[in-house]
Amino acid sequence: MKLLFVSLMCLSIAACATFPVVDERTKNDVAAESYLEMVPLETILQPPEARLEETSEEQLEGRINGLKQRAKILQEQEVE
Repeated sequence: MKLLFVSLMCLSIAACATFPVVDERTKNDVAAESYLEMVPLETILQPPEARLEETSEEQLEGRINGLKQRAKILQEQEVE
């Protein structure tokens, strides 16, 4: 029990030590890092603009048909 206590105390003391090489390297990395742009919360919470166009329905139907054909082909394949 004493050994455990002494080991934990040594680890605690070692954890408080400073490591100049590590501190210097992380300072340089953090200083060179670019941060995300801060934007107002209202901008984020606004719903996105509608992206549908006149041809959107045709494009979606084409994609649906393509996916159905692909699913049919995959279902017909034999699994080895």
